[in-house]
Amino acid sequence: MSQDAVDALLADQPEVMTPQEVADLLRVSQQTIARWRREGQLPAFTMGRTVRIRREDVRHMLQEAYKQPPEGDDEI
Repeated sequence: MSQDAVDALLADQPEVMTPQEVADLLRVSQQTIARWRREGQLPAFTMGRTVRIRREDVRHMLQEAYKQPPEGDDEI
């Protein structure tokens, strides 16, 4: 995914999103968002019981994900 594609995906998104908004945007479950948070792939912050994720953190995660070779693709 190119920088332009990531920018286009996130263009109309708010600066700070809920885990549900991020899940809907990326077409994954809230459990996947929670796992990415636990694994440290997607930073988030809490205010009391409310979890929020910065748009820039989503952008960074997507950019980093596409820099890595897919699992199972061994270079020959």
